[in-house]
Amino acid sequence: MRYVFGLILLCVFSVPPAMARMYKWVDNKGEVHYGDTIPPQFSSQAASELNQRGIVVKKPGVALTPEQIKAREAARKQAKAQARRDRALLATYVSTQEIDQARNRRLRQIQQQINSLAAGRAAMQKRLTGNQQRAAALKKMNKPVPAHLAQQIKDAAATLKQAQDNIARKTQAMEKTRARFEADKLRFRKLTTGQ
Repeated sequence: MRYVFGLILLCVFSVPPAMARMYKWVDNKGEVHYGDTIPPQFSSQAASELNQRGIVVKKPGVALTPEQIKAREAARKQAKAQARRDRALLATYVSTQEIDQARNRRLRQIQQQINSLAAGRAAMQKRLTGNQQRAAALKKMNKPVPAHLAQQIKDAAATLKQAQDNIARKTQAMEKTRARFEADKLRFRKLTTGQ
C-alpha cells in the first residue's frame, strides 16, 4: 500500500514544468487546438491557459483588432500629452488669477495686432476709393484708364482682401485664446483643488 501511495506521489510531482501548462486556442478556420505552446502564427488569437486537469486558469480575452490597438495607442499618447500639459500648467501658474492675467496680456497683444491691421485696411481702402474715382472720371470723359492705375486698383483690392482675412484670423485667434485659457483655468482648479 505504501508502495502504491509513493508511486502516485512520484507521478504527481514528477510532471515536467512544460507539461504543467497547456493552452487552448482557435485557428482562423474556427477549429480548437490544444498544446503546451501556442504556435507563433496564432499568438495574436485569443487563447486560454489550462491547468493539468484542463480547467481554464487564465483567459486573457479576445485578441485586439488593429483598429483597437491603434485606438489604445492613441489614448495612451493622449494621456501622456495631457500629463505633460498638466505638469507645465502647474509649473507655470500659482493661481487662477495668474492665468487670468496671462490671458488678458495675450488678448491685448492680439487686439493691438487687429487695430494695426484695421488702420492699414482703412488707409488701403482710402487709396482704393481715390483710384477708383480717378478711373471713373476718366471713363466718364471717354478716356482710357492707364494700365498703372488699373494695376494699382487691382493690387489695392487684393491687399484689402488680405487685410480683411488677417483681421478675421486674428479675431478667431482671440476666441481660441479665451477658450484655451478658460480650459487651462478649469484644469488648474481640478489639479489643485480636485473640483
